[in-house]
Amino acid sequence: MPFHVLRRIIPLTVALALTACADLTGLDFVGGNLTSISVEHGAIVEVGDTVRLSATGSVDGIIGLLSYDRLLDASWAISDQTIAQLQLLPPPPPPPQDSSTPTRTLVRGRRPGTVTVTATARGLSGEAPVRVIHVVATIQVRAARDTLAVGDTIVVTTAVLDAGGAPILGVPLTFDVGGAAQLDGHDDTSARVVAIAAGPATVSVRFRRATGVATLVVLSPLP
Repeated sequence: MPFHVLRRIIPLTVALALTACADLTGLDFVGGNLTSISVEHGAIVEVGDTVRLSATGSVDGIIGLLSYDRLLDASWAISDQTIAQLQLLPPPPPPPQDSSTPTRTLVRGRRPGTVTVTATARGLSGEAPVRVIHVVATIQVRAARDTLAVGDTIVVTTAVLDAGGAPILGVPLTFDVGGAAQLDGHDDTSARVVAIAAGPATVSVRFRRATGVATLVVLSPLP
């Protein structure tokens, strides 16, 4: 039986056995009471754009082993409306149409800065920072050289710029290497690229709608 299936079956089996054998009189054994709230972290949004955040609640008891609280009664707040604003989404439909989607909100960026977004329900709160940045206009992708031989490894560097050419730091980039090379690790500003075959190769770097591309040529190794 697949491991991910066992992970679901074992807690359920234990829960049912304990429920059947225990005297639950006076005990909140099954649980289901909200104990904490977690708000999605790591959000970055450009000025004029929106990013979606979600929040979920942890619960106690047996129910807490198997599920979470969708927080459909949660209220949202933001620390500085001059930096970003909330745009609440309609709540997801109740079960049985939708029994898994947690509460969500949209955050629209207004000017660069960082705000704290808070979700509150039943006397508990959870929060997460949201960073607002200038619109990414250009992603520059540079390699130390554009011709290499099979087996070579080079470092490709990036620069994320706004419309005025000013750098925007700390932007999480997505790297994609195709053709005659492959990706061998990366961080927020650079990537290692390994040549694996003779022919052309491309290194694409993306953040939301902005993309930068570098083209490489891989030569056969010398005999």
